[in-house]
Amino acid sequence: MRTLQLSLAALAIAVGLYTLHPRRVRAQSGCNLGHLTGTYVYTSQGYFGLPQGIGFFAAAGKLTFNGDGTFSGIDTASSNGTVQRNRATSGTYSVTPDCRGTVTYKVPSAANVDFIISSAGQAVHFIQSDSGTVIAGSATLQVLPPDPQ
Repeated sequence: MRTLQLSLAALAIAVGLYTLHPRRVRAQSGCNLGHLTGTYVYTSQGYFGLPQGIGFFAAAGKLTFNGDGTFSGIDTASSNGTVQRNRATSGTYSVTPDCRGTVTYKVPSAANVDFIISSAGQAVHFIQSDSGTVIAGSATLQVLPPDPQ
């Protein structure tokens, strides 16, 4: 009986020490161009035209990243209430080993975006990095259901 009590006490102490010990959280690392591959659906919103005036912007669309530093896409955007549908876009991107990167839009107009890849490539969070803009958003890897038979 005494041995059982000692064993239970030792187990309780071990569990207590384990729960008090800070756990290490590992950051995602080791990213490359291939970690941003596939079609991502996104939304973005914010302001442009600062500091002279202010304009409102929102967009929803999809971008297809080819895994080689190029992408293309299509969206619907609203700039100050003027809606443009089916805007085609394309450009280039780079990814650093710490899973951050940049996008350079060439079409429909030049723009630069900084991003971070999260959830093992399932999500991307971004912010436009051009002066005079405060536009940010997020994108999620699009997973389509199988075709019905």
